Amino acid sequence: MRLTASILALPLLLVAVPPANAASSSADAPHVHVQLVVPASGFKPGTAAEAGLYFKIDQGWHVYWKNAGDAGEPPHLKWTLPTGVTAGPLQFPAPKRLPLGPLMDFGYEDEVLFPLTLTAANSTPAGPALLHAKADWLVCQASCIPGKAELEVTRTILGGSAKSTPVSPDAELFRRLSGRLPRPLPREVKASFQVTRDAIRLTISTGRRETEAVFFPADQEILDNPAAQKLTLLLPA
Repeated sequence: MRLTASILALPLLLVAVPPANAASSSADAPHVHVQLVVPASGFKPGTAAEAGLYFKIDQGWHVYWKNAGDAGEPPHLKWTLPTGVTAGPLQFPAPKRLPLGPLMDFGYEDEVLFPLTLTAANSTPAGPALLHAKADWLVCQASCIPGKAELEVTRTILGGSAKSTPVSPDAELFRRLSGRLPRPLPREVKASFQVTRDAIRLTISTGRRETEAVFFPADQEILDNPAAQKLTLLLPA
């Protein structure tokens, strides 16, 4: 991988897409189905509830990771929530390298769930809670199309001994896709990082034989993104 201080710009064909007319938990837009996922029927004040933004993507198209690579933009959510309810940031699953001509994007094909948490303060009154979010994204193939939709679901702020129940199919979708977030290296795994004249060398000792590894920079304008990533297996003595 070559160090570089510049980044290539991808000429984009931008097509304006109007937002969905009526707010619901999901919307269909060019090349994507997008859905606000809240698996539980309610949550108690002082606790966090699981949620997420889900995309089903047409074949050959993709949406973006937090670092989109050489071009693109990740999805965003802007919330309107009841008093006392707050939303955490979108979390990004491990992406794929997506070659596009001479460029390299980082993102997702087929489907992806961006998890987040919703939290109700201890003072939040019990009762129905309307969770409303404006979502925007960029979906790309040879051209890119910006999309947006207003999404909302109603869940219950629970009081007393009331209990939450799973909301299907939200609960099943969240269970199936939420485990794809990157994890910190275990304590027993050793990693070292070395910058040479023309490359970056990352060495990781896992204690077992590995057959695949891909490096994704969290920040833009650090690497020559399309450059080949050479994997060398160093077997223990």
